[in-house]
Amino acid sequence: MNQINLSSFENKIIQSILTDDLEKARFFLNQSTDSHKLLLDLLKKVENRPVPLNFLKIKYPSIIHIPTSFTCQIGCKMCNAGFNDRTSIYSNRNYLLPEEFDNFKPWIETATHINLVGIGETLESPYIPDLLKKITKKVSMITTSGVPLNKKKVGLFIELGLKYLNLSFDGNTTLGHGGGKLSYTKMFWKKVDMIQEVKRELGSKFPILLLNVSINSENIDNLDELLSVAHKKKISYVDLVAMFPINTETLNKSIFPDLDKSLKKINKVISIWRTNGLNVTVSEKEEMKKTLDSCHFIDNYLIFNTPTPAPHPCCGPLDFPLDYPSMSKEIFWNSFPFRYLRYLHYFGEQENWPMVCQTCNLVSLKHFAKSADTKFFNKENNAKAYDLYRSISKLKNEKLYKKAEKGFLKILNLESDFALKGKIYFQLGLLKLVDNQYEDSLSFMKLAVGYYFTHGMAFAYLYLLSMFLEEPESGTPVRPTRETYMEKISKANGLI
Repeated sequence: MNQINLSSFENKIIQSILTDDLEKARFFLNQSTDSHKLLLDLLKKVENRPVPLNFLKIKYPSIIHIPTSFTCQIGCKMCNAGFNDRTSIYSNRNYLLPEEFDNFKPWIETATHINLVGIGETLESPYIPDLLKKITKKVSMITTSGVPLNKKKVGLFIELGLKYLNLSFDGNTTLGHGGGKLSYTKMFWKKVDMIQEVKRELGSKFPILLLNVSINSENIDNLDELLSVAHKKKISYVDLVAMFPINTETLNKSIFPDLDKSLKKINKVISIWRTNGLNVTVSEKEEMKKTLDSCHFIDNYLIFNTPTPAPHPCCGPLDFPLDYPSMSKEIFWNSFPFRYLRYLHYFGEQENWPMVCQTCNLVSLKHFAKSADTKFFNKENNAKAYDLYRSISKLKNEKLYKKAEKGFLKILNLESDFALKGKIYFQLGLLKLVDNQYEDSLSFMKLAVGYYFTHGMAFAYLYLLSMFLEEPESGTPVRPTRETYMEKISKANGLI
């Protein structure tokens, strides 16, 4: 053991367990010190038992979002990608290269829809035609502000088989595209007219136009007018989203300070325009709700938020304690953390979801509104809390278990940091396991990964405890179908 890096060694144990390779986990644990004795003892207890949540292994995601550009010249004040005060976010690269695009090939092969979307402005990349040539057999989509579009580009995109153009435009708001300037608004609608004109000239039904609108307090009263213009200009589909605040200014101008009033206004407009034949949705629903039964991202979307092939199940901060791409997509996609996430969203109550899901502005506007101020802008300096956590952990290591438990519980009552809470619940889970209180330990491990979803060791214990206690794996799913909004409209347009 002296020659083995402990953190690396622990990671090998974790990765083996979370990918159902218990033989490999046993091999590593048998080389371990007493620091992993509890985990080894658990592993011995679950010999020959079925792996947890095996029934939630599912087919690969249908919709893949791939970043193409890491620059943007528009400078929206509400931009949560980092372009509100700069035009580039990486010092060493601006665009995804065509040869780098091939790194995503394993995921592209099994998908039906490929969305080329810039972390910045998609069409600032000079390689978009090259990328479209690589996905001619897929339902292709480009998400863009529309600013770089011209007749030549639209004609080329039609020639290359582009099926959807998703245009981002926010109307009369100083925070969004164009800063609410009338000149920008006129330019945008001229771009829409130009696209439709080129389609007519070339006799093409495609690309179908979609419109994405981010709503805040500045443009909410103009939403009806915006949708009216979109309808007149034969935009087929509109998706609305509540603007995500990134600072005090955008929080104050968001819909969250008066959520009930905002939702009433928004849903009234949606109802009118759906009645008038415009397909308006919000997170794949027909109205903007305070909270959703389940997240539509978790099982059929895969998003790459960086230039490297590091997949994420959503556009938010949710991540997994998995070493990708050191493992195959088959193992990654149906690993235990993915299965557990599906289980929580399929069968669990929202209060049991990971905290990053519970407070997500796409899934729960209600919870986001309650937590937004403290979550983003009034964070306490928790250095003292972490110092206290470390001192109490020493008590645990010295086997002063009762004192340690009392200390951990005290921090829980004082601390709001999700990651620290997750670490504390993990330690409490270990203390219960020392006393052979398996059910209590399982409860704490569930809380540990709930607050800190990337806690690999907590996940490893959760895995084995679930096997040992033979947790029930059934119920009535709240998410009966995996069919997405994009799949539905593609079927309606004869694309799949």
